[in-house]
Amino acid sequence: MIGSSHVDPARTALRCLRAVLLALVLGLLLGLLPGAVASRAQPSPMMERLRQTQALAFGLQFIDFAYDGASEPDVLFDFRNPAFGLAYHRSNIAGTVALGFQEGDGTARRPDLRLFDAALMTWGEWVPLDRLARPRVQAFVPVVLHSTYRRVDERNTEDGFENTYAVTVLGLGAGAGLHARPTRRAVLSVQATPAFGMATRAFDSGLGSSWLVNVEAGVLVGPVAGRFGLVLGYRYRRQVWNVGASGLLEGVADDLFDYRGRYHLVRLGLTW
Repeated sequence: MIGSSHVDPARTALRCLRAVLLALVLGLLLGLLPGAVASRAQPSPMMERLRQTQALAFGLQFIDFAYDGASEPDVLFDFRNPAFGLAYHRSNIAGTVALGFQEGDGTARRPDLRLFDAALMTWGEWVPLDRLARPRVQAFVPVVLHSTYRRVDERNTEDGFENTYAVTVLGLGAGAGLHARPTRRAVLSVQATPAFGMATRAFDSGLGSSWLVNVEAGVLVGPVAGRFGLVLGYRYRRQVWNVGASGLLEGVADDLFDYRGRYHLVRLGLTW
């Protein structure tokens, strides 16, 4: 007998999920998914404006982030404070960054915290029936690639990954969306997308999962001064992080980095 090995079916399933997800991501980026193919009909003035407009806005996030496991971690990264940042948007791509701080209770388990949050979203808009599109209204199915990074650490420590929550998520989703032009100078865009993906912790070979629901609404107004206009937007995001795959490997994997959270993001800025 040369040797034996034990195959963990749960970890094998996670590796398969990673391979499938990466293949889907590659397909989306190469335009092979139908959702990444925009309508072939002649674009309306409303759609042309959306494709040509860029926006940069100041953002305010109201964050609720809390531990979701059954263990007792040495440090809790629960964060319930506002964060401030920037939001950038252009045709079929949106990115946000935010930074926030929170005072602890004076104990080692609940120290002063610093939060950095970044999110990038790109999508293709599939219009199933072109004949249903109207010059002022267009419904579509967004096929979305989500990438998020959240880091929460002790505010008064040197940069490092000890006693730090630092998790990256890459996921795919599809939902429903609508563009509308209620007036000649305003365009409204709304979309809602659930997504599922893989979650990894910084400097850790482990692989877990994450799911989220993202609801986004934005209004472009203008131009109001030369080529510049205004943008007002809102985002609601709810997300669950199962970083150590404890949901699949119960009793084997730890749940020290299992968290759930949500935030409301309000943004106001300029378009050009």
